[in-house]
Amino acid sequence: MTADLDTGGFNIITATASGANADDITLTAGTDAATFAAGNININGGYGAGNVNISGGNYSGNNSAGGVVTITAGTTSGTGGTVIIQNQSGPFNSRITVGPGSTMTIDGTVDCNNNDLDNVKTVTFNSEIANTTTTQTINWTAGQKQKSTITAATTITFTPPAGVCNLTLQLINGGAGAITWPAAVKWPGGTEPTWTTPTGSPLSTEIDIVSFYFDGTNYYGMAGLAFA
Repeated sequence: MTADLDTGGFNIITATASGANADDITLTAGTDAATFAAGNININGGYGAGNVNISGGNYSGNNSAGGVVTITAGTTSGTGGTVIIQNQSGPFNSRITVGPGSTMTIDGTVDCNNNDLDNVKTVTFNSEIANTTTTQTINWTAGQKQKSTITAATTITFTPPAGVCNLTLQLINGGAGAITWPAAVKWPGGTEPTWTTPTGSPLSTEIDIVSFYFDGTNYYGMAGLAFA
């Protein structure tokens, strides 16, 4: 069974029902769809355990790139909506599959809600964030990999990350001046490492790597010194 959605005499969308009970519905661009700019198709699920399959468009003319599929949670007064992907009762798993060569772009926060993130091959981070003044605020919410250049006596403060995590700081010429660390920074045996001092003329660039374990309150630091 096929039905067309027309507006102003133009065929915009064709709906085709198939399956034993005509319970599979496919929406495709109508014969006049290319005449118009992109619009919205809103699909509201009914009863039953059927599938909603959404694919980006692929038009071989001027718009030869694949289309964009956007799933937006609805909003109510004062509250953002939620997109929920879950399995019905029974021994079934729900999933989001990103095909080979495809990329999923996330412009927000992924909350696993105290569940696992399994079978990760590699994880990369944004570029190191540079801190160069003698009064540095290292904002760990902006990135877990940062670097600090010391040129004279320097006071460092931390903006804590969102939760328990491991942090890495590349310390450049750490011995060039005394460093005042936040009180929440804890060193083995209570003793701050002796940072590498630049030498020569012009001065050398000396690299120490500081790794912190943040437990939600304190930063427990370990240092690897004098990388060459």
